[in-house]
This record gives sequence, structure tokens and C-alpha cells, in this order.
Amino acid sequence: MKLKGKTLMLSPAHYRLQVQISVDGGPYTNFGSPWFRKAEVK
Repeated sequence: MKLKGKTLMLSPAHYRLQVQISVDGGPYTNFGSPWFRKAEVK
């Protein structure tokens, strides 16, 4: 199993991960693209 991915930074508090997975040397398929937002500290 192999994973590859990249991080897209829109701002220091807002970013997205793009992850792909390959099993047994097969083609890479999308494993997920979640968005993350840093919570504000009050």
C-alpha cells in the first residue's frame, strides 16, 4: 500500500489535504480531500 498527497494552504488557518492510495501496485485512487479550519481562540 502506498499513499501520496499534498497540502493546499489557502491561509494559515484554512487548508486542504488531497490524499491518494495505491494497493498492491495498482493505480492511485482518491482517498479523501478534507478541509481543515483552525479554531479561533477566545
